[in-house]
Amino acid sequence: MSDEPKYTLKLKIWKKFEGIIWRIETDEGLGHVAIETRVPNSKEVNFSVFNFKTGEPLLEEIRTENGWWWNMDRIHQNRLFLHGYLSENTPEHKGICAIDVETGKTSWENFQLTLEDISDEGLVVYNPLLQPRKFSVISPTDGVHLRSGVSEYKSVERNITYPELVSDLALFPSYLPKNIAGPVSHLKYYNTDIWSYHTEDQGFFSQEILILKEEEIVLHDILTSGIQKLNPESFFIVQNHLFYLKGGYREIVTYLL
Repeated sequence: MSDEPKYTLKLKIWKKFEGIIWRIETDEGLGHVAIETRVPNSKEVNFSVFNFKTGEPLLEEIRTENGWWWNMDRIHQNRLFLHGYLSENTPEHKGICAIDVETGKTSWENFQLTLEDISDEGLVVYNPLLQPRKFSVISPTDGVHLRSGVSEYKSVERNITYPELVSDLALFPSYLPKNIAGPVSHLKYYNTDIWSYHTEDQGFFSQEILILKEEEIVLHDILTSGIQKLNPESFFIVQNHLFYLKGGYREIVTYLL
């Protein structure tokens, strides 16, 4: 009888960054995942894009000319959209910078508009200096104005599946460790069970992820260890692909489930 496991997971992305992963966005239409990283104690902001279906890196830790001013907003139709700020002292967004995913170069910029959402027609935008807000639609490709006076629109569909918190010990399966600290995250995805939890040892915590298919363990990974407080949840699923962060939020891992 073969000892080969019945199920395996296919690794798509495993990338360690210089900086800390600050934001993640996905474009389900093209299978892209965009990642913003920030280097501690500096004003370095880097942007990376991968095709999560193939694992191909499209952009790796590129920087914009204005550096800290631009932060990631969305990714759509081969464009990575960044936003600036109304001022240095407010979190309110102002400005749009569109980066071509294929070249890493700036396709277009508009310093007067703010990105509100992405619709089937294009980018839904407004001028943050005008009240009340009036929405328009512009082209994601070149920023050209398409329609004014937008009151209703259909957002581009985003299907991201997140886990639920489980705090009742009676609901924990027997294969979970006994030294769990804090709530446990669980996601049932077809025949796959994904558990994420913290264990405690001598006052320090480790964050772990455990994946089972039909009660067979197919992956056990330590996301981080030796920490003094509990981390927030760090995994989600898009189009049958599991994404999670590890290594002190410096690594992203993607598996096809």
